[in-house]
Amino acid sequence: MMPSPTRNPVTASEPDPSRRNNLALLTSLVHHNGVLSRAQLTKRTGLNRSTVGALIGQLVNLEVVYETAPSGEAQVGRPSPIVHPRPSIAALAVNPEIDAVTIGLVGLGGKVQKKIRFDTERIPTAKEAVNIAAAVIEGMRSELDTSYRSWAWASQCPGSSTAATAWSGTPRIWAGAMNP
Repeated sequence: MMPSPTRNPVTASEPDPSRRNNLALLTSLVHHNGVLSRAQLTKRTGLNRSTVGALIGQLVNLEVVYETAPSGEAQVGRPSPIVHPRPSIAALAVNPEIDAVTIGLVGLGGKVQKKIRFDTERIPTAKEAVNIAAAVIEGMRSELDTSYRSWAWASQCPGSSTAATAWSGTPRIWAGAMNP
């Protein structure tokens, strides 16, 4: 008899890879499409209704999305709850340009909450761009800490990709998460 492979126990805070991928898929759909019904999410993902219901329940508990009752429009079948992106989840995007560094605050659902452009007299070096972004973000810190439960950041860095920046699957994108 062969010994069974060692398995790491999966806790509620660390879902298995399949569940994590499905949570990411649903979050991405809500981010890119805004408000969707559970029925629309079921149709777009190909997952069954009970799986979508359980995953949305987990996203609600994590305060990533929230649900409202359906509008009551004439439809066939049972009304499906409406899933909304939670406005307290956002990402900071940093874009170094040839004459500026632009920092944008984008909410889950794709709405640009704030955009700050810091003009420069010449093309900023990578170090200058990082320092400018850090200073602008530090200036936004109290707003971020009071208005957003969780936020992440991403930066597009012009130039060639390296092993350090290509890990995200998209060359020249460096991203991280910050949960104040």
